[in-house]
Amino acid sequence: DKESRNRGYGSEALKASSKWLHQFLKIENIYLGVHFQNEIAIQSYKKVGFEVTDQIPLIEKKQDTLYMCLNLRFGQID
Repeated sequence: DKESRNRGYGSEALKASSKWLHQFLKIENIYLGVHFQNEIAIQSYKKVGFEVTDQIPLIEKKQDTLYMCLNLRFGQID
């Protein structure tokens, strides 16, 4: 929905779900893959705290994909 874009809803949902995963399931890292040209998504993930990484467990890497990690052990989520 175009009216819901750029309002921070996605970032807030990602922050809330990340906190829940860490608090209740003791998840320490969240990994994702995003197309390297999807600059809007990449900036959104960086806003939440994701960082670009080459260390992705158990995933076959694709050339057009940028891999990112959010480390929950050190309280990156506000």
